[in-house]
Amino acid sequence: MKKTLFVLAALAAVFIGFSACSNGSSDDNTPTPQSSYTVVFNTVDANGTLEAKAGHTVVTSGKKVETGKTVTFTAKPNEGYVVDKWAITGGTLKSGGTDGSTTATVEVGSSNVEVKVSFKAATPGKYVLTFKVKGEAGGSTITAKVTDGGAIDSGNEVESGKEVEFTATPDTTNGWKVKSWSIVKTADNTALSFVSGTGADGSNTAKALINEPVTVEVEFEKIKHPVTFNVDGAGGLLFAKIGDTFINTGDKVEHGETVTFAAKPDNAGWKVKDWSIVKTADGTPLTFTTITINQNNGIGNAYAKITEPVTVKVTFEQQFAVTFAAVHGNGTLTAKHDGKDFASAARLTAGNTVEFTAAPRTGYVIDKWTVSGGTFENGGTDGSTTAAVKVGSSDIEVKVSFKWTGDAFVPNKTYKGDVKLSCFVSAMGGIEFGAGQPDIGPEYQSILEDAYVTVDSSGNATMTAKFRKSFVNVFTVKANTFIDPRNSHPGYYDMNEVKQNVINYTISPEGDTATPPEDDPDFAKGVRYVTSMTFPVSKEASVYNLWFYLNSSIMGVQFSDGKGTAGSNEPNEHSKYKAELTVDWTTVTAQ
Repeated sequence: MKKTLFVLAALAAVFIGFSACSNGSSDDNTPTPQSSYTVVFNTVDANGTLEAKAGHTVVTSGKKVETGKTVTFTAKPNEGYVVDKWAITGGTLKSGGTDGSTTATVEVGSSNVEVKVSFKAATPGKYVLTFKVKGEAGGSTITAKVTDGGAIDSGNEVESGKEVEFTATPDTTNGWKVKSWSIVKTADNTALSFVSGTGADGSNTAKALINEPVTVEVEFEKIKHPVTFNVDGAGGLLFAKIGDTFINTGDKVEHGETVTFAAKPDNAGWKVKDWSIVKTADGTPLTFTTITINQNNGIGNAYAKITEPVTVKVTFEQQFAVTFAAVHGNGTLTAKHDGKDFASAARLTAGNTVEFTAAPRTGYVIDKWTVSGGTFENGGTDGSTTAAVKVGSSDIEVKVSFKWTGDAFVPNKTYKGDVKLSCFVSAMGGIEFGAGQPDIGPEYQSILEDAYVTVDSSGNATMTAKFRKSFVNVFTVKANTFIDPRNSHPGYYDMNEVKQNVINYTISPEGDTATPPEDDPDFAKGVRYVTSMTFPVSKEASVYNLWFYLNSSIMGVQFSDGKGTAGSNEPNEHSKYKAELTVDWTTVTAQ
């Protein structure tokens, strides 16, 4: 009847499911299959007890257990009794459960499980023999047989004086081996001895003479394999760890554990080249589970599941920086490697080729190419638009220069044209302090107010850049900006890219001040700011890097050629922030 009701219920559920699918909607009342069932167990008589566990978890009678889980029932007879019979309904019997067996393992299926066990008086002249696996053992097992008879189960009775041979079968597939044996009196756990020469630690067999009720246990342990690892050559270090715990080369690792090998180059001049893993015994190549290499920093990780002694090696290879620039900003120089854009100062290993393309600004033509640390494979001749350089055994620097093709300056003249200032800071989402933010409003204009070129009687040209205080918006905060001369003398970078003091600079008059950050000692009275800077210029350079400390009500930044390391709020320190004054000489005309 139960089976009939179950089938009808299942058919009803299927029918409801098809009905719900007909219009693509779901029915909240659709019954869901039960995922756990009640497990009930007890003894038929009072001559022993019955316990249950699902894995390591104790199961009490009446508790629900998930479908697919296995429950192991252990019957413990009182003194003078042995297990008689098992009665199991529901679930699937996986092992044990035979007459006289002390255990039964049942897999929960799609119905409730009920287990009962009965006991009977022990036969005179016979003793109950209990044997089992101690602790975790994977799929390892223990079996027993009477030496002059047949196989027996744990809980069976054995005639007094009989010899029983126990066989431990380790789960070698998952890396288990026998650790040790023990035999005790079942009544009080007094230690006994196996037959001489048997039951040694690590042995797969043991023998015992049965003269009283005894309990035999065998304990298994995971096999441990030595793991050797090192760097083949130079260029970096190799570490290994299991989880968060570092290990040393030669340490033994449990079978089946995954070891993470981390290769760290000594510096940016090295990167991971190759990994290898072999059997330590004979050098047979093996395969890593996974290998990852960060192309940006050359760091690599390899992962290996250890199932035997292995030796891991990593090799590093040198990589060299390839830097390039268009001299004085009179054009552009771009590069490609393997058809992809290549950034200046990126690194490559020996043998790689970088292709360069130069493009002059209006009014200029390509003049000369120079390379240090390598040679041109092709191109790179005077006036050529392209060049290719093969990376060798050192860093490479490529430069291209341009020459002006327009008119020369006329002595004793003043010139004006298109001049722009950029002072970009990548922090805080990126802020342009130089050009300002005129799209926000008229107050947020460039700090560069004007610029003009003066040519003396000898034809020497100087530029005077005029500055003002302004504002920028930083995360909705309105911050004033100004060039602060107090701790950083204004300067510029000459045609040889060397920092020089400007020829002259001026500051705002008394009473015309800008506001520094609140922690500045001059916060209350304000700071007189730079209003102009004068420095040499030439039509041989379209871009000039300036040196000044741009302060504001929230922070200050030392601007330079951008080749330093200093950050914000470090006046007069060579910084990573670049101030670029760009002149379009084609727009510059005499006034």
